[in-house]
Amino acid sequence: MRVDEKGEGAISRGRTGWVLVFAVGAFAITWLTGLMVVLSTQAEMVNGAHVAPHAIALPTAVVVTLLFVGAYGPALAAVAVAAAESGRAGVRALLGQLRRWRVGLEWYAVALLGPSLVVLLALSLYALYRGQAPTQWLLVPAPFYVVLLALGPWGEEIGWRGYALPRLQSRWSALGASLLVGLMWFGWHQWPLFTPARPAVIDWVGLGTFLVYIVAVSVLFAWLYNSTRGSLPIAWAAHAGLNLNVIAAQAVPFPVIAGLFALAAALVVVLAGPRTLSRARSLG
Repeated sequence: MRVDEKGEGAISRGRTGWVLVFAVGAFAITWLTGLMVVLSTQAEMVNGAHVAPHAIALPTAVVVTLLFVGAYGPALAAVAVAAAESGRAGVRALLGQLRRWRVGLEWYAVALLGPSLVVLLALSLYALYRGQAPTQWLLVPAPFYVVLLALGPWGEEIGWRGYALPRLQSRWSALGASLLVGLMWFGWHQWPLFTPARPAVIDWVGLGTFLVYIVAVSVLFAWLYNSTRGSLPIAWAAHAGLNLNVIAAQAVPFPVIAGLFALAAALVVVLAGPRTLSRARSLG
C-alpha cells in the first residue's frame, strides 16, 4: 500500500522487520532516560516517585533534558533506523512527510477539534446521567502547557505514524497496522511500571481501559494520516488536539472517554474501510 500517488519513498516499501528494530530503539531510549530520572534525586518528576536510597544527584537541567530525550524516543529511533535501513534517502523520505502540510483546512479542523468534540460529548452524556452540569466545560491551558502541546507530539508522531505505520501497511491492512502501532504505543507509555516509579497497586482495569483508548486513537490517527496522503502535520495536529483535552477529560470517568473514542474508531472503519482507512484514490 502506498501513502502517496508518487510513491515517495522507500517509506511504504520498507521491510517490516525494521519496525521491530525501531520499536526496540524507541523503548530503549525512553525507558533508559526515564530510569535515570527515577533513580535520581529528582525522581518525583516521574509519577511522584519516591527518591531511592543512594539516588544519583542530577541537576534540574539534566533531568529536564533526559525527560525531553525520552519523550522524543520514537522520533530519534525512527531517524536512526531509517538511516540504517536506507541511508540519507530514508531519512529524507521520513522527514519529508513534515512538509506535507498543504491539505484541506477541513482536515486540520477535524484533527484539532475532533478530540474536543468527543470530550464535550462525554461531558454532556455524563452531565445528563448525573443530572448536573460540570462546573467548567472547557479549560484554557497555561502558556507553558501550550508550548508542550506544540513540541511534544513531534517526538511521537515521527516514529509511530511517520515510520512504523507506513511500513506495517505495506504488509497488513491499514486497520491491522494501526492496531499494531496502538499496541506498541501503549507499551511505550508503560515504562514506569518496570521501575521504582510504579504504583504500589497496579490498576489493571485502568490499564485495560487505557489500552482500548490508545488503540482507538491509533486507528483514528491512521485514518487522518492516510486520508491526507501521509501528512505528519495532520498527525501532529490530532495529537495536539488530543493532549489539549487531557485536563478537561478528567471531569468524566475515563471509561466513558475510552468508549466514545472506540465508537468513533469503529465508525471510521465502517465508513473508510479497514483496508486503507481512507477514501483517497492514491491509497488502494
